[in-house]
Amino acid sequence: MRKSLLIADGRPMDNPQDLDKIATQRLIERYPVIVSRHFMYRFNALMKFMLNNNQVLNNRIKDYWWRIEFQNRGSPHVHMVVWVEGHASFDTEEGLQQLNKVCSCELPPEASELHDLIKKNQLHKHTHTCYKNSSESPTCRFGFPRKECTETRLVSHSSDEFIRNGGRICILKRGQKMDGDSSRKCTFLNTRKPEQRYRVLKFDSNGTATGYCSNIIERYEKRPTEHPNYDFDNMCLLEFAMLFEPHYEKSNQEPEECVDI
Repeated sequence: MRKSLLIADGRPMDNPQDLDKIATQRLIERYPVIVSRHFMYRFNALMKFMLNNNQVLNNRIKDYWWRIEFQNRGSPHVHMVVWVEGHASFDTEEGLQQLNKVCSCELPPEASELHDLIKKNQLHKHTHTCYKNSSESPTCRFGFPRKECTETRLVSHSSDEFIRNGGRICILKRGQKMDGDSSRKCTFLNTRKPEQRYRVLKFDSNGTATGYCSNIIERYEKRPTEHPNYDFDNMCLLEFAMLFEPHYEKSNQEPEECVDI
């Protein structure tokens, strides 16, 4: 992503590895469209992997729903729900065992390849946002540090533990060391005025801009004037978005997704 940010900033020859954390953050804030596009590439790859590998969640994913949200600083994240075929209920012993196979709150052994990555990226570190709702007695609003838990279990919606757990019904097993496409289609329609809409540039392999990525408004404007099965002349944008989606010819390379922003 850093390479794309440098190209957008007019510095295609700079080395992405030379960017420090602060410089990278400034580019992220300056070019939110590039960040969002990179995020979607990674998320689409994750979904493709999950839908084609029944071992990820111990069985086939038969349905799913996701929603992308943006933090105040512009970073996207996804909330997702998946329905797994044949998965046991979480209020049974079998269901909790399957949950333990997928979710973990323990550090891998130090010799493991994941150990340093998890220690660097998935351990909670207090920042000012942890205490933004606290008064005289600062308390982390995310509930850290959390208590040691010897086994994964469910909690009642009416219990104090449910509230302390941030509204989560499941408390994962936790050792002492560990302190956001849907099968139901969702289409984003940009209701801004034309002059206020972002346009995403296309780049060739040399980093040269070759035009703009298409979006749903452009496809709506180019809809046919006549069709035996559809009244395109009186069809609004919302109906068009519900009925149709882009079709891309297969090629040796991955197709260019549309960007509706």
